[in-house]
Amino acid sequence: MTRMESYQDGSLAGIHAPGMESRALLEGLLGLILLVVILLELSLSTLCFLWTCYLF
Repeated sequence: MTRMESYQDGSLAGIHAPGMESRALLEGLLGLILLVVILLELSLSTLCFLWTCYLF
């Protein structure tokens, strides 16, 4: 068996199931959304802290 045949077979290419790629993409997207939400919360809390310091 040549290298090309093993890649077409999928056993050595690391593709275990047809849905693995879309699942990995979905997990990456969820991680990105979570990161954006955390960054927004941090920036909003920082802005609120600076605003209260400015007022008082």
